[in-house]
Amino acid sequence: MNQTDQTERSPLDPIKGPELVFGLVGPVGTDMKFISKILEHELKVVSCDVTNIHVTDLFELINHDFKLDDSNLDRRYTTYIAAGNKLRGMLERPDAFALLSVAAIRKQRINLTGDRNTPATRHAYLLNQFKRPEEIQTLRRIYGRGFIQISAYSSKGTFLRLPRKPLANTPALREQRHNAKGWSDQGKAVASNRQKTPTPPVRALLR
Repeated sequence: MNQTDQTERSPLDPIKGPELVFGLVGPVGTDMKFISKILEHELKVVSCDVTNIHVTDLFELINHDFKLDDSNLDRRYTTYIAAGNKLRGMLERPDAFALLSVAAIRKQRINLTGDRNTPATRHAYLLNQFKRPEEIQTLRRIYGRGFIQISAYSSKGTFLRLPRKPLANTPALREQRHNAKGWSDQGKAVASNRQKTPTPPVRALLR
């Protein structure tokens, strides 16, 4: 047996820990940053490194002429939603941002493992955030049990109290308040899109 054979890893050797992908789901008005902080803390408790990926930042991975405006949050919501819808239409892929998320993970792997095709052990990617069931379905097909969906939405009463927030009088949130029942139904529809087999607890996956 040569040196190469001796150093090769046996497929029967236990892995140090899996690579996990978390898809955060929630409508406008839900404090997903708070959810991310809690999740990141719990993952670090079990010695799992974390990479945060904001779905709205994935436009930088492609060449585009979308007019994205970050001058204020209302303009950001309006222009990014419009650009996202346009991108899905151009590609004819309602799961376009799931595919961009996969590309972002593969790019991160180069820094972590030196190979975009080699998963990083005991590492989690927090994808923040999705709003379409097709995106969740695609990520589940690609990552299988390594994908975990985290869904959150504020109650109708909480959302209708948004006038106390800085964005209370912006057109985007006025429209959201007007359609409060509609957005909550959409959030519940995405949240209910679960696998028939329950996803195992995070800590169990990392043991």
